[in-house]
Amino acid sequence: MPFLKWDESFDLSIPAIDVRHRLIFLIIEDFLLEYLRGRPKEAIDHILKLLSDYIEEDFQLEERYMDDYLYPGYLPHKEKHVQFIQNLSDLKNKIEGNKSEFVAAFNDIVCGWLKSHILEVDKPLVEFLKPKIN
Repeated sequence: MPFLKWDESFDLSIPAIDVRHRLIFLIIEDFLLEYLRGRPKEAIDHILKLLSDYIEEDFQLEERYMDDYLYPGYLPHKEKHVQFIQNLSDLKNKIEGNKSEFVAAFNDIVCGWLKSHILEVDKPLVEFLKPKIN
C-alpha cells in the first residue's frame, strides 16, 4: 500500500530532477513497506539513510540550478530544504516508538511535505529554469 505514488502531476520536465524525484518516491515506498513488515532496525536505518542521501543530493542539484541561473526565490526555497532536513532528522529519533504514530508522522512530514514541495515550490522554479536550460 503506497503512501506516496508518482503520477504525471509531479513531472517537472527537467530529467535530472524528475529522475531523482521518482527514485525518492520509490525509496519512500520501500522504506514504509519494510518498516511495516517489521524488518530489523539495521535494514530500516539503511533505507532511511539512503532516502536522506538522495533527498540531500536532490536539494543540492536544485540549489545549484537556482544559484547558477540566479533564481530570485533561491533563499526561501533553500530555507525550505534546510527545514525539511531538520524535520527528517528529528523524525529519525522517533522511529523506535509507536509504529502507527511514526507512520502517521512520516506520512505527514515526508510524504505530505514532498508532494506540496514539488507541486507548489519546485514547479515555479522549473518554470523559471526551463527556458534557460532546455
